[in-house]
Amino acid sequence: MFVKPNADAILRLATAQALQRPFAEIRTHAIESNTLRIDHNQRIYRIAELHYVEQDVSAKALTYRSVVPGVWKDSFESPLHDLKIPLSTNNLALNSLFDDYFATCWSSPAVAPEEHWRRFSYGEPAIRLCSTPRLLLERLMDEHDEFMSLRHFVGAVRYEEPTAIQEWLISVSRDYTSLMDTMGSRVAQSLMLLRSHLRDEKEVRLVCSSLKNSKFPWWRDRVRIIGDRVKLPFDWAGALIGIELGPLVDKTSEQSLKTLLLKKDIRCPITRPNVSP
Repeated sequence: MFVKPNADAILRLATAQALQRPFAEIRTHAIESNTLRIDHNQRIYRIAELHYVEQDVSAKALTYRSVVPGVWKDSFESPLHDLKIPLSTNNLALNSLFDDYFATCWSSPAVAPEEHWRRFSYGEPAIRLCSTPRLLLERLMDEHDEFMSLRHFVGAVRYEEPTAIQEWLISVSRDYTSLMDTMGSRVAQSLMLLRSHLRDEKEVRLVCSSLKNSKFPWWRDRVRIIGDRVKLPFDWAGALIGIELGPLVDKTSEQSLKTLLLKKDIRCPITRPNVSP
């Protein structure tokens, strides 16, 4: 179920950290090592309700949602969450580990089918953002977060039949060490696994570990956890390649959005594709 880590990128990252190279160089290697099954310069897209995007832009934040089966209403979401691994004296539950992970969903198709607009706008005015894994991770990997290279991952979702997922869960319960690697990428990849009937979404998932109970000043002072959501610091200026307006975005809302983007120095093309409401 796992792609092999980018060993060369991980070595470059470890070398740069050991030699205390400039942060920009360290971050570049971290982005290369933590981008999975997708090129870090490939364009990716996200349909999101307009009012949520405006809230994040105003707050200079990016909001993630908890990756647990109940929140995303899919029993196969975060398939390892409820797994109990038998040990000699008791069972090892993984839910406390996976409760610490949050995600935001993007996709790879350059053109969004009308069905995707309907499915992901939830009947609200929505827009479609365009960015790349590199542009996103550059703004999420903070110089003052000492765990930034272990916290953030982005990767193309892998789609499997339910029987294959169940067989994999059995194999993990027999050997939980198969989840372990130096960067934590295998745990992140387990959150990038969905059932095959969803493959038309061609999802790309941005994942972060929140370390909810972290006592480190950067995390305590700059990150907010609100219910099943976490808000991370995010400078939207330069993060977007383009924005598409959904069919329910009227002229007043369009102008309001443009005013906000100008105020926050966010400059990118804004288009309105021919999509039926």
